[in-house]
Amino acid sequence: MPAGDALKRIPPAYWAARRVRMAIGDLLPARVVPGISGPVHRNDVMLATSASAEEYARTGAGAARFVAEAARAVDLDVQRALDLGCGHGRVLRHLVQELAVPWTACDVDTSAVRFCARAFGATPARARRPLSRTSFPDAPYDLTWMGSVVTHLPPFAEQDLWVALDRATADRAVVVLSVLPPSMVDSLASFGPGMGAATDAVRTALTADGAAYVPYPHHRRGDYGVAFHDPARVVARVAAATGRTVELVSHAPGAWDGMQDYLALLIRR
Repeated sequence: MPAGDALKRIPPAYWAARRVRMAIGDLLPARVVPGISGPVHRNDVMLATSASAEEYARTGAGAARFVAEAARAVDLDVQRALDLGCGHGRVLRHLVQELAVPWTACDVDTSAVRFCARAFGATPARARRPLSRTSFPDAPYDLTWMGSVVTHLPPFAEQDLWVALDRATADRAVVVLSVLPPSMVDSLASFGPGMGAATDAVRTALTADGAAYVPYPHHRRGDYGVAFHDPARVVARVAAATGRTVELVSHAPGAWDGMQDYLALLIRR
């Protein structure tokens, strides 16, 4: 069992160790990693969980290309764009090259936001809870990318997210997101200790509602976990939450790491 998973069985120890690791990472200079464009923050867990630097770069560049192609597919005049859930810039470092427009970097991790502002020239924005209270300094946005965001949110937080984006999104805009599809439910046990016990309940919820959520046991507030979505029902979910007309522009099954689907949505008032 990985050391991190062992610590998750003792939440106070896990969070204490995490705080120490993050504090040290913030004090150290960013790394230059061969094969990765731009600096890499010491706390970039996406690199730590990637099989290699090549995989990290490939997945980031692939997501950015999908986002740019979705905007071009509908002849979108992008003036301002948002990376919501930017992390330490795995995708943003490529987005700023694919689309040379002003980008806003938003995340609950303020250290990550500050890094993206310094390293990639993005406008920083902190994501607040509930997400409907989050302010976006450069709104309205014509284009939004959300990589592995709804894949971690419970239903109430997902609703807050769409309310926030409705306020921050232009009258005609593209939103690109990734989702964990039903085909990944059998892998639920790999997401952490005790997660696999919810597999049958997740299948039932997906059939009934088109979405299912399981909280991480080590997150005591229950507002962060693993969420699955039926891609065929995402358009209706977003339309119901925003009251807008929503159209599926493109869908790439398993395109991100062989696990998550990309969805590009055209959203209009």
